[in-house]
Amino acid sequence: MNNDEIKIYKPELGVDGTIPQLLDWCYRYDSDYSDEALDYIAEQAKALGFDPSVPRILIAQRHNEKSGRVSYEQLKLDKLVYGNIGYEETMDYGEVIVREEAGNVIVAVTGTDDEGSFTAASTVPVDEFMAGEENYLEQLIGSVLFYNKVYKETEE
Repeated sequence: MNNDEIKIYKPELGVDGTIPQLLDWCYRYDSDYSDEALDYIAEQAKALGFDPSVPRILIAQRHNEKSGRVSYEQLKLDKLVYGNIGYEETMDYGEVIVREEAGNVIVAVTGTDDEGSFTAASTVPVDEFMAGEENYLEQLIGSVLFYNKVYKETEE
């Protein structure tokens, strides 16, 4: 029996299945699993040689949703599950676009402030983006806005 056939069972947490099944289910049906169950699935996945990222990211995502932060964890999950990063949202400071191209993540913001209309953009390698901590995307957007704003020239 190989590791992907080993059944994990902990009824008090609602955990019952193989690690590949549980990793899929915890993503697709995340509201069915408590933080404790997700943590248990991550521990078991790691012990059996599987990547524990998905359940751990789901836990972090839940905490960020409660605080109203940009869903950096969802972008990481999209990369792990679907193989690509893509995100658009209108924020107080402008339109934010995050997408993956050619091994890099492009972060672009367009908006208007007291000085006029602007565009700000930057790229980071996908590996760096995926290795970021809890509020990495917010910090990245802040850095892009601080260092890379280019204002539209107005014709007078």
